Amino acid sequence: MQFSDKLRRASGASLLVLSAMLTDVAIAQCQPDPPVTGETTICDGTDNSGIVITSENTNVSLFSGARISSSSSDAILVQRAHSGIYSSTVLLNIDGHVEAIGHVGVRFDAASPAYGSDYLVD
Repeated sequence: MQFSDKLRRASGASLLVLSAMLTDVAIAQCQPDPPVTGETTICDGTDNSGIVITSENTNVSLFSGARISSSSSDAILVQRAHSGIYSSTVLLNIDGHVEAIGHVGVRFDAASPAYGSDYLVD
């Protein structure tokens, strides 16, 4: 009888650990993060750390039901450093939810040089 009690406790603890691991796997973040020049970042789950876009000619797609949020900074910050390219585009395709508690949901940093840059929000 003692053995079955120990086995039951061990099984319960194992299920708790497995449940926590599966929860982390199920919550997808934005990938790649940070966004990469010339590529698309896909956000199809929950990202609680926000996203900073410093790359040029990049797209960020936030799918329906997905969420980007932050309580310590802006949820989406477009802050590009000028690298000699005088024309580039940042496309934000937002079908999900953007939330920044005490901050801005989407911020385009005016301190970044924008020589002929396009910022598109869909």
